[in-house]
Amino acid sequence: MRSDAERAATPFVAAQAAAALDLEVELLFTARSVHWLLAAQHETPIGFGSETVPLATYLQACAQAGVQMRACSQAFAALGLPREALVSQCSGLGGMVAFVERT
Repeated sequence: MRSDAERAATPFVAAQAAAALDLEVELLFTARSVHWLLAAQHETPIGFGSETVPLATYLQACAQAGVQMRACSQAFAALGLPREALVSQCSGLGGMVAFVERT
């Protein structure tokens, strides 16, 4: 059974793989996953097996590969935090309808 750290890493690895194939990639962090875009989570270890690294490593790798990462505006609003709480790699806020339309 996969650990939480492994489940958290999977979308980042898939996004990097798609970007390596020169595909346009956008991740929309909805519901509880919006927490992964909070600066306060930067040091959270995620990864596979003994290969866990800080979340910041995955965020930076995705950003460098050209992956657009957005926080669901509704989920983020529910947290009641200022936009400054988001990591610098976050491309901004977005909604599900706009995401589906773009993709």
